[in-house]
Amino acid sequence: NSGVVGTTTTTTTTTTTTGGTVVTQPVQPQPVYAAPCTEMPGSDFEKAKTSIKSKSFEDSKMTLAKQITSKNCLSAAQVKSMMDLFTFEASKLDYAKYAYDFCWEKNTYYQVNDAFEFESSIEELDAYIAIAEKSKLKKCLGPIGFEAFFIVFGKQRNPLDLLPYAEHLQ
Repeated sequence: NSGVVGTTTTTTTTTTTTGGTVVTQPVQPQPVYAAPCTEMPGSDFEKAKTSIKSKSFEDSKMTLAKQITSKNCLSAAQVKSMMDLFTFEASKLDYAKYAYDFCWEKNTYYQVNDAFEFESSIEELDAYIAIAEKSKLKKCLGPIGFEAFFIVFGKQRNPLDLLPYAEHLQ
């Protein structure tokens, strides 16, 4: 993890008056860096799991799990632990896809595969992650695209190697 959750930019305009002439100049957007994303504390995580377990219906559990996840950063082990609260394979897969963007240790996300009963779920999650990462990279490379990447770095380099630096390239 690069320590940067993401960046946002804002654009403002500066207007100055010089001798009766109004000069308007755009100010270059500046990145705003968020605080590092760290694992949800264990005691908070256990309380969240207890709350989810108290729900009778799978849909209610999913709504609450996504609500909690969207406001926190989870480890891969915590994501797997949340997945274990669901009964149905489809729910586990849905949650694993959703939680991927909120996991601060993507390099160990393979751990969530242990929550699946079927190999097809692992394959579907892997395909989802590959598409999500490629989409992030495409956004990162922007107008230069993959062809320019290969011209600069050669065919032996994998463009996905840039993903850890994506936030800094935008």
